[in-house]
Amino acid sequence: MTMIVTSLLRLQQIYQGLKPGNESFQVEMVKRITNVTMAIDFLHTLEDFGRFTNKYIVLDCPTEMAKEILIQHVRDISLGRRTYHYLLSGLVMDDRWESEIIEFGAINITGFRLVDTNRRLIKEFYDSWKRLDPNTSAQAALMYDAVFVLVEAFNKILRKKPDQFRNNIRRGQTAMAAASTSANTTGLTSNGMLGGGIGSNLMGGSSSGGNGNGIGGGNSGGVGGSNSNNNNAPRALDCNTSKGWVNPWEHGDKISRYLRKVEIEGLTGDIKFNDDGRRVNYTLHVVEMTVNSAMVKVAEWSDDAGLQPLSAKYVRLKPHAEIEKNRTYIVTTLLEEPYIMLKRPVVGETLDSNDRFEGYCKDLADLLAKKLGINCK
Repeated sequence: MTMIVTSLLRLQQIYQGLKPGNESFQVEMVKRITNVTMAIDFLHTLEDFGRFTNKYIVLDCPTEMAKEILIQHVRDISLGRRTYHYLLSGLVMDDRWESEIIEFGAINITGFRLVDTNRRLIKEFYDSWKRLDPNTSAQAALMYDAVFVLVEAFNKILRKKPDQFRNNIRRGQTAMAAASTSANTTGLTSNGMLGGGIGSNLMGGSSSGGNGNGIGGGNSGGVGGSNSNNNNAPRALDCNTSKGWVNPWEHGDKISRYLRKVEIEGLTGDIKFNDDGRRVNYTLHVVEMTVNSAMVKVAEWSDDAGLQPLSAKYVRLKPHAEIEKNRTYIVTTLLEEPYIMLKRPVVGETLDSNDRFEGYCKDLADLLAKKLGINCK
């Protein structure tokens, strides 16, 4: 097996996760690339080592780069096709693979998908979402699910205790704790801009600087309410990790616990977490594109059952409906009797172009060109 990667970190993680004696694959070569040209040059090296040997390549790179590498591979006449089998890492196959690009169907490709497009929830979502964006990647689906996990966790907290965050909102802790601390420290809450300005303009208090009735009310107005000696003033959130520490929010532990209890159905399947916050009971779909079939699911992988092969229903690729008739197609072959031979001219005859050849392949190419209405040479 050969690996073409943009970073060696994933390869390191693979080796760290291996258990001695249980795995039987072998990595023969690893090439780190930064662009498509480097990948194609490396493929030429593999071709020189053994043109007719099977080559299994793990392609670990961004989606668009992976697509372009495959396209350039197929268009390169010096590289074989059927002897190559690509395994695309990550969730590249969840992105849109354009059916009009014929190169994607000219080589063997295996990859993983997280979004099951056959589920009713996915179909309904795509029907409404495609008006905004016809393409939905795995990253977009994960982001969509992450938002709903947060919403579900906060809804559970508020259903149990509706006033859980009321004091925080009233004091302005979540939005402007840092500004409040700075203002109280420097004495600007009484007559400065932070007193009436922030309190009145952002939080609905009055426009007066000295008597601003912001979120907290009181004499000084502003964000924190009252004066700096108030023991009930909100505690600032300092996320400056350069100091070596972070002040946790007072509700952080509770939110974390409720996040781990969330169980919903999302775009990426059933969402559930263990006590450590790691997602469990999810499924990856192993899909394959070959020289004879469009993309089809061949197996499933889950964190509890492992890899489960499926009976694949291969779908034969549809031929192109139209053939460009204003182009000249080049036929490449080798001189081999009786398929293609150099034609011997009679005395005084000059042969050029296609007339220089004869044989079975020549006759077949002429018949096809005539039937399709195209030119070939």
